[in-house]
Amino acid sequence: MGKGAEVFDTELVGVVETLQEAVKQTARGSVTILLDSQAAIARLKHTRVGPGQATAIEAANLAQALVSQGQAVTIQWVPGHCGVEGNEKADQAAKAAAARPPSPTGGTQGQLSLAHLCRTQTEATREAWERWLREAMAKRTLAAQRMYRPHWGWRLDPAAAGAPKALASRYYQLKMGHAAIGPYLQRVQAQESAACQGCRAPRESVHHLLLECRERAGPRRTLFQGLREAGAPRPATREIHPEV
Repeated sequence: MGKGAEVFDTELVGVVETLQEAVKQTARGSVTILLDSQAAIARLKHTRVGPGQATAIEAANLAQALVSQGQAVTIQWVPGHCGVEGNEKADQAAKAAAARPPSPTGGTQGQLSLAHLCRTQTEATREAWERWLREAMAKRTLAAQRMYRPHWGWRLDPAAAGAPKALASRYYQLKMGHAAIGPYLQRVQAQESAACQGCRAPRESVHHLLLECRERAGPRRTLFQGLREAGAPRPATREIHPEV
């Protein structure tokens, strides 16, 4: 199929070719196809618009032809690399087919699949985002760079991944210096000085907010009690005092 296709596409084509072979057979037994790709199996459950639609429609038509002849057709999931000889060979063939250069001949050869285009777009977007973040971080002062260390790739910072959205947003704001505390509020002209909104200390900071402000003593006790009960470590210096 060439480099314009994904292993997902070759799995679907493999199902179609297996069904085509079953239609040709004179024997009329049941047909069971083993797949270790849950994405391919999910695609074969319907023929709606999306990646692999044309192949899914072809597979559905072939399966219907077999069923009309009294043959049961089953697509069964098996774990990958579990020692099923035919499945292992099919995996190797699918990867080899997806790696071949595109061919100018007809059929699916040389065509770009929607799954391939989606993956290519995702990779291009990720690369553009990482490039932008590197350039933006390079323009910041060393102190500002210490305020937040980005996690490269699409995975969320594990500290915020499972938190409610509002809480995760505040976490990132504090890490990046954009929280609603004195210096930031002064910078965006929301207040005249960088003073603490609670105890009116001359300059509010993340460190002051979490450890020093008298007006926030109650929430502070709740915070650190929750950390102890969860077995979480006490925040590191660069987290509670990122300005240093």
